[in-house]
Amino acid sequence: MSTTPDPSAAAESDLAAGVWHHDPRRSSVEFHVRHFYGLMTVNGHFDDYKGTLALASDPAVQLTIDADSLDTGHALVPSPSR
Repeated sequence: MSTTPDPSAAAESDLAAGVWHHDPRRSSVEFHVRHFYGLMTVNGHFDDYKGTLALASDPAVQLTIDADSLDTGHALVPSPSR
C-alpha cells in the first residue's frame, strides 16, 4: 500500500508558514463615518501604512497606520478663539 501526498495539504502548509506583505498598488485603508445625525458621511483614507499576514504568528495580522497620512478631502477648519 502506498500513499500519494495531497498537493492541497502542501499548499496550505506553505501558506501557514509564509509571511505575506500588503501590495500598495492593490490595497488601501479607507473609512466612512456618519456625522451630523446621519445626514452627512465623511469618507477618508490613509496614504501611509504597512501590514503583514503570518498565519503561524499570534496575532496573525499586523497593521501599522501613520495618523499623519489621513486624507478626508476636506480642509482643516481652525477652532474659534474664546
